[in-house]
Amino acid sequence: MQRPDVYIEGGEVKNKTAVLEKFNAPEFVAGLRAGEEAAFRELAVELYPWFVHFVHKKFNIPIEDAKDIAQDTMFNIYQKILAFNPDKGRFLNWAFQILRNRSLDRLRAQSRLAITSLEKITADKIVFEERIAASTDDLSPLEKLPREVRQAILQLPGRYQQLIGLLLLGIKGSQIMEIMQIKTANNLRSLKSRMMAKLRIAIQNQPENERYA
Repeated sequence: MQRPDVYIEGGEVKNKTAVLEKFNAPEFVAGLRAGEEAAFRELAVELYPWFVHFVHKKFNIPIEDAKDIAQDTMFNIYQKILAFNPDKGRFLNWAFQILRNRSLDRLRAQSRLAITSLEKITADKIVFEERIAASTDDLSPLEKLPREVRQAILQLPGRYQQLIGLLLLGIKGSQIMEIMQIKTANNLRSLKSRMMAKLRIAIQNQPENERYA
């Protein structure tokens, strides 16, 4: 995919940021609010690549998932355009806020899916020999954890489970703070520290015959 911040004109690479400013123009926004097909077509052709690039780079979301989020955002804009108030801010700021919210929703869903996956793995009582036989390339980050760790995680409060799920997905600290509504980096470090302490206790408290089963 071509970088969305540049375009080619007459064999010359030019910056596209200035071009996007037209989406903040009152006449363009008026066209969107009036339901003009040409305005929405222009939005889809020129703004969509920016959306995909933003989601992929800022949130470290795979490109195909980023495309899905960008498409969902376009649909949301179409649905909510009459609710946009130009007197309260610029259109692009409003549109990118929708995009950001959709991205965070996707990350939260992935975190919940990770914990759900963990519960299924434990409920199925996957044994050590079966995990050894499986190809590690086919295992999720949760499945690669020792069984005693997986079982211990399920004993933790939901907030600690959510944090572990996000960490296993490789989500960056700043994004974890947004998703979990943590105000400062110090608060996040404190939460991690408490989570690790609880996890160590949960592992140590497991019966010896189950700890390495």
